[in-house]
Amino acid sequence: MLLTPDMTDAFGDWIALDRIRRALFAARPELDDSLVPDEVRPLLLVLRPGGGALLVARSAEDASEQWIVGIPRQPAPVLHEVGSPDEVVRIVLDALELSSSPAPRSTATDDQG
Repeated sequence: MLLTPDMTDAFGDWIALDRIRRALFAARPELDDSLVPDEVRPLLLVLRPGGGALLVARSAEDASEQWIVGIPRQPAPVLHEVGSPDEVVRIVLDALELSSSPAPRSTATDDQG
């Protein structure tokens, strides 16, 4: 059986996604049950302990970047277009650190003096 260029590209996407999953697990072994790969396409959900999920997906072929990392935030989600699996891992780990950090306390002073 000969592989078509599309089949080769898709296989490469799955290998890169598995590399991302393994790197996240190596950095944070407690994430093992929180790393949920899609069974149909190169997409990974990273479930956050407080709820919600980060999304790692292969971008469209004609895009200049290869991966998209979606981070749910208020008032709107943040999308990062990234060119390497290593950068994807860094962004996901940073986002998980931010989501597990306590909310910053207000530094406003009381004017009733």
